[in-house]
Amino acid sequence: VSRCVWHAHRYGVLHRDVKPANVLLPRSGRPAAKVSDFGMARLADVTAGTPPGSIMGTPRFASPEALAGETTGPPHDVYGLAATLYVLLTGGRVPYPVAGETSLAQLRRLQATSPPAPFRLDAPDVDAVVESVLLEGLAGNPEARPSPGRIVRTLERAQARLLASAGTYARGDVSVSR
Repeated sequence: VSRCVWHAHRYGVLHRDVKPANVLLPRSGRPAAKVSDFGMARLADVTAGTPPGSIMGTPRFASPEALAGETTGPPHDVYGLAATLYVLLTGGRVPYPVAGETSLAQLRRLQATSPPAPFRLDAPDVDAVVESVLLEGLAGNPEARPSPGRIVRTLERAQARLLASAGTYARGDVSVSR
């Protein structure tokens, strides 16, 4: 998923609705995720903003700036990516669980006042460096969020450490056990 967002950004495309429902996984074969539904996508150099009072993206995966109706850019996709990976790694828990009629107001307040719960509550085996970079991806300040490339590199390094500790190493598309 992170590679898909990174690739889109490298070509100047903003997805604007990164969420688990837009991640496609194959039923069999090599597990390669694909990001779908580019219906809200736009080119990064286009300055068209979101109409006043509108929200860009799915609220649970939308950045604070999108929920505030502000112009969004690459950091908005990074927020959605971090929230999506958070859900995937914690077994379905969203960074800011809210419900009810006032959920949008609650969500905005939670994003502004508190960090999401640490991964270790539901996923104690998540690499600490991965947890750290994904929590940075959920930062309220868009400028504090990492790039998709940094997320990709962090995940690849964590995978390499995991494979090395299991006596397996990866080379290209092939994993080899000792």
